[in-house]
Amino acid sequence: MADLLDELLDSFEKDFRKVWIKTENEITGNGDQPISSFVMREFEEVCSRVGASGAFIALRDPEGVRCVASTGDAPAVG
Repeated sequence: MADLLDELLDSFEKDFRKVWIKTENEITGNGDQPISSFVMREFEEVCSRVGASGAFIALRDPEGVRCVASTGDAPAVG
């Protein structure tokens, strides 16, 4: 089970890096669209590639941890 989890995490990390580089290139070439729309579109693409039913991005601040981006079957933003 641990090997499968490691394999999934490695796959996700590789896909996320590819998507991030692609997103940076698109943002550089298109100043008309907000960065957040690029990030969410690519975030959903990575989830799709790894077969995830949902995912979220959480950040820690002085008040605790909060979800800043969410797609699919995952906690709501807030």
